[in-house]
Amino acid sequence: MISTHVRVAGNDHGTDKIGTPTRLDFRRERKITVFEADSWVGNGAIIRAGVTIGRGAVIGAGAVVTRSVEPYCIVAGAPATLVRKRFNAADEHTHDAVVFGDHLSG
Repeated sequence: MISTHVRVAGNDHGTDKIGTPTRLDFRRERKITVFEADSWVGNGAIIRAGVTIGRGAVIGAGAVVTRSVEPYCIVAGAPATLVRKRFNAADEHTHDAVVFGDHLSG
């Protein structure tokens, strides 16, 4: 689930080329941003291009996510930091089995 006003921001401008204004220093990197199943991104969050929001993770409203978020973690703040895990390991396994059934392997 992705709430309103969420943005995925690319690494589209460089800052270290001598003689090139920042507004003209485009980075042409292609970065894939992944939102895994059962994740939830709160209102106004900013997600850095190229990160993965893990299965079942929760991103707090207004968070600035600069690094990938592990499955079932709740993060918030700027930059986003771990608030807590949603479940312990056993409950995580049970949740996966109920929600995803045989669709998850490993």
